[in-house]
Amino acid sequence: MNTWQLPKRTAEDFHYALIGLMPRGFAWFLGKFGNWWKLFMAFAAGFAAVYDMLCNLAREMSPYTTTSLTEWERELGLPKKGLAFDGDGLRKSEIIRIARKMGGCSKDYIKSIAALFGLDVDVVEYWKEDERSAFDGVDFGNQDPNFYAMVISDVGVINLSYARCSGGYSDEDELSCDCNSRLMDFGDSNYEAVLTSVSPAHVKLLFVYGGS
Repeated sequence: MNTWQLPKRTAEDFHYALIGLMPRGFAWFLGKFGNWWKLFMAFAAGFAAVYDMLCNLAREMSPYTTTSLTEWERELGLPKKGLAFDGDGLRKSEIIRIARKMGGCSKDYIKSIAALFGLDVDVVEYWKEDERSAFDGVDFGNQDPNFYAMVISDVGVINLSYARCSGGYSDEDELSCDCNSRLMDFGDSNYEAVLTSVSPAHVKLLFVYGGS
């Protein structure tokens, strides 16, 4: 992507520019090694130094050309949970994504975030009547269903290992029985945490695993 880049200028460029600003006439000797020549040579060195600092500032203000990755990450609150990258190239890509990438509550944006985790997802929204059937059986409580979206990943449940507990089980010891304990929970994974953090506050995301 094109970024604003100031042209390179040398002290000699500024020297001749200052000489060119002087009025013409025999009263103003602008020849080499004259007083005006030496004075503007000193000014030119200062102007060139300030100009170089301005060029460096313009370069560092763009995430595409910056070399100050740590400062950009501090300003943008990076790395995000679950998206810590090693190497300057990947770190800069994440800075560009956060600073410049179009976002918002859109399916394409959610898909682009999931793709960072190597996931291909489908996104369905309750407010669209032709997608509403995917929410059959969901308990919305007292929440407005129209603010719900479902993110369906292509992660399949494969190579299952079944764990069985021993001992009796009855309704009265349901709360104390180890057989009722959860073996694994997908909740609050890095993938879910990142998507939840970028979604608008009023949008509720539901995560479904297993693809279609």
